[in-house]
Amino acid sequence: MTSVNARARAAGKTWERDIRTHFRGEGFDIESLRLSGRFDEGDHAIRLNGAVVVVEAKNEKAINLSGYMAEAVSEADNFAKARGLDRGSVFPVSVVKKRGTGTGGGYVVTSVDEFVKLIGRLK
Repeated sequence: MTSVNARARAAGKTWERDIRTHFRGEGFDIESLRLSGRFDEGDHAIRLNGAVVVVEAKNEKAINLSGYMAEAVSEADNFAKARGLDRGSVFPVSVVKKRGTGTGGGYVVTSVDEFVKLIGRLK
């Protein structure tokens, strides 16, 4: 069982690296975040015109969108609180690996309300 967990962790770390590399290659300001236990702040932060997108990377066979978004929202809350930011400027997303595709074929998942707030902030 330990080797299965180790492989899963390694696949997750590879996915995180692939996401970071992909976004940097597209010219985005993205930084990796460190684990903070129960106050985890996500896997990456992307800075956009005064807003921050907190990314939770997911590379799992069984996709659980509602679970991913609950985790991403909690981590965006933690990120904003730790930095004294208005939560209205921090947006949670999950970036989910799609089997059989490259990084650009993955899915970016957020709620409709968070998406509306994000694009409203950027317009």
